[in-house]
This record gives sequence, C-alpha cells and structure tokens, in this order.
Amino acid sequence: SLSDLTGKPLRRLRRFKRKRIDEADHGHLPIQHSHSLDTDSIWISSLTHRGVRDGEAQLYVEQSREEADEGEKSSPDVWQLEETKLAIRNGEYGWAIANEIEEARLAAMKLLLQDDFDRLDIDQQRIEAFQDVYGDLRLLRFLRKDKQQDAVSAATRYRAFIQWRMDNNVDSIRAAVERKLFEPPAKFDNIAQLVPSKLNFHTELASLLSTKDTVPAILYVGNWNTSQLTKKIRLGADNDGGIAMDDFLEYWIYIYESIHLYLYMESIARRHMVYVDEACDLTGMSLRQFSPVFVTTILKPWLRMTQLNYPETTRRIFFFNPPAIMNYAWNIVTPMASPGTVAKVRFCRGYEGNIEDFVLSGDMARMAQERGGKNKR
Repeated sequence: SLSDLTGKPLRRLRRFKRKRIDEADHGHLPIQHSHSLDTDSIWISSLTHRGVRDGEAQLYVEQSREEADEGEKSSPDVWQLEETKLAIRNGEYGWAIANEIEEARLAAMKLLLQDDFDRLDIDQQRIEAFQDVYGDLRLLRFLRKDKQQDAVSAATRYRAFIQWRMDNNVDSIRAAVERKLFEPPAKFDNIAQLVPSKLNFHTELASLLSTKDTVPAILYVGNWNTSQLTKKIRLGADNDGGIAMDDFLEYWIYIYESIHLYLYMESIARRHMVYVDEACDLTGMSLRQFSPVFVTTILKPWLRMTQLNYPETTRRIFFFNPPAIMNYAWNIVTPMASPGTVAKVRFCRGYEGNIEDFVLSGDMARMAQERGGKNKR
C-alpha cells in the first residue's frame, strides 16, 4: 500500500481536490521517468509502481516537496530519500557512485527494498557479513543492468534475487565460498571436468593482466563435453554416473558466488567497480556441442539463472578463435542472452598463439582498451 512506502495514510491523497489525470488509462501501470534527472521523478516512478495514479503521485510529491522545503516534519518520504542519498554519498562505497543521478536512483532503490529486507529477515548482521551480496556495490550491479537505470525495475530484479537466495539457501554457499574461493566441493569434480575453465587468477597476476576495472577469466568452451554432460543429466542422479540438473546449477552458483566475492574484494582494493573480462576459447568447437536437448534442457535454464541473479558480472566477452560454425552457434545463443550481454561480445580471429598467450601476455587487456567498446565481429 501507499502507507507502506511513504509512512502516510492513503486518505491524505483523498484530500487533494485536483481532477485525476488520465485516471482510466494510467490505472496501475508504472510510469517510466528513467530519463529524468531529478529526485522527484524517481519518487513519482516509485509511487506509480505501487499503484498510485500518475496525477495523484505528481501532486503528492509536489506537496511533499513544498512541506520539506518549509521545514515541516510531515514529509518523511522526501526526508528519507534525501537522508539515504546523503548516507550513500558519505558511506563506505560513495566512491563507486558515478554521479548524483545514480546516487538518487540507488537511494530510491534501497527505500523500495526496505520491506523486503524486513520480510526475509535480512538484518544488519547478515548485511555486514555478506556486504558483497547485500551492500551498495551489488545493488549497483542490478541498477546498472539497463542503460535507463530505472530504480523500480532494478528493485524488482533485486527483490527476485534475494527471494531466490532464500529459497535455495544460497547464503550458505556464499559462506562456504569465503573459506575456499573457486573451490566447489569435491562432489562437483565430475561437472568441472566436463566444462573446464580457469577463473582463480591470483590478485598479483590479475593486476598485471587487467584493465583498470576488470579481472581476466578463461572458459575453454571448445573443450566442453556437452554431449556427455547432456547424457549424464538425462540419466539423472539416481542412476550410476548420472548428474542432477540441480547439482549442475549448484556448481555454477559456487562459481558465481566466488566470482562476485572476488570482484567485491578487488573493487574495494582498487576503489573502482571491477568486472570480468571473459575469454572464451572456441578452438575445436563443433555442432555436436549444440544439440537441441542440450540447448533447451541445460543451456537455457543455466543462462537464465546466471543472467537473472548475477547481472553486470562481465565487462567484455572475447570469443577467441571462433570456428566456421560460429554463425550457427551464435544464432542459437543470442535469443537466450540479454541485449546487454550480446553487446559485450568481441570476436578475436587470427591471433598467433593460444588462449593462455592471449590472456597472460596482456594482449586481451590491450585489445579491450584499443577497441573502445566496439564489437569487432
């Protein structure tokens, strides 16, 4: 209800005598003000998202702003938003905020999530223990997922994320990751062998290979045995040699929880938001890796889980040594990937050396800087 959001009873809106604006058309649809730069527009967007009609929301915010300017104490919504902005600016992660616009949007996002934190018993102790999950830096990744940085949409995505964590007990995995970074339990060794990668670069090495805001990672996609993986998952965990789909997804939760804890630590050390520059070695990739069963039953839910719950992990994705069948594979994968993810892809052809040379020589970092974000397919 509106009372939950603003601390004011709904009857205050009923005192307004102005005719409702487009009442029939704007019923319960959230209005998009993401192009606007001011706090009031962000707050109007928040109100309309909660079911307040556009005209009423506009009038409510205008009156609240007037009362706040006059020093009255009857506008906790405006004061609370301004206080949250100030806390962000002067807080531990104030350096990560790009500008005042982003600061206001992050503040609105945090206020929208207060009830959810209370409902899920995410108290200050849990927030302090898992700052990489519940702190401002992770919230910023959800906010930056789309260019518009709409606070309401970002809060909706993050709300689903924390509910997913509670439903799947992901915080217990996060606690285990802190003890053994990039080392999932031994029960996942059979999965790791089927989808080989190199993610655990030491900090000292990463600093030599990275751009200012990235760390490197290698996925040996051309060596992924997707046919065997598909066979084992179809066999199921109840049969000898089989793998449960839930175990496959849990393995990747361990990996992504490790990645984001590492990114958090690197961001704190550099005082700059850090992302992954991902190098996908496509050497040896074949059509057999993209069977319809693998795509629909494994790849699709896998990508969905990672994109919904771990946004803004990568800065760039390098497809190294793409084979002739790349166009076919690309047409399969792109409908399942978000536009933001697709825009991060770079194609690297004709490199003299292997994937390790590409990363360890620093050529990947140099290429990232030279290409200036352009997609060189």
